[in-house]
Amino acid sequence: LMQGEAWLENVDVLANEANASGGGIQAWQYDLWLIDTVLAFNVGTAGGGLFNDSGMPQLSHCDAWQNTPDDYDGMTDPTGVDGNQAEDPGYLDVAASDPLDWDTHLALSSPLVDAGDPSLDDPDGGPADIGAFGGPGGGEWDLDRDGYKAWWQPGPYAGATYPALGWDCDDGNPPVHPGPGR
Repeated sequence: LMQGEAWLENVDVLANEANASGGGIQAWQYDLWLIDTVLAFNVGTAGGGLFNDSGMPQLSHCDAWQNTPDDYDGMTDPTGVDGNQAEDPGYLDVAASDPLDWDTHLALSSPLVDAGDPSLDDPDGGPADIGAFGGPGGGEWDLDRDGYKAWWQPGPYAGATYPALGWDCDDGNPPVHPGPGR
């Protein structure tokens, strides 16, 4: 990000790699706000999660985890302030070598469940989760563009209830629609 401003809310910035500073995000002369955002598994020469070259990014209810060589550089580490944390996000599955094959739905035991900005709600009106499946837009994903929204709740796909709601059990595969589960 160079010269300007950006507002990122309920986003996962995952498994990016840079041969320079800022594996996840590099903010250079930028006003940056991160709300309910995860910075995880990013790699850079400094500030693996976020490298800040000027100003002070505003982070609220964000999580930084296993960024290399560090989570933040060029700024004060916000962990422990304004709901920011450094916890394993507790995704359902990050075992695949290709991050595009990861299941970034939160596990029921994830510390990011209901830990988001208290002024934001999940689609069911409950407290916002941190990450892409949290907050008011958490239930709007249709990555495979098949007309069925992905399930957004923490935990595995609930084959007994989610098909009736029309929620897609595999939002990465257009021929797969709501059904008994993965």
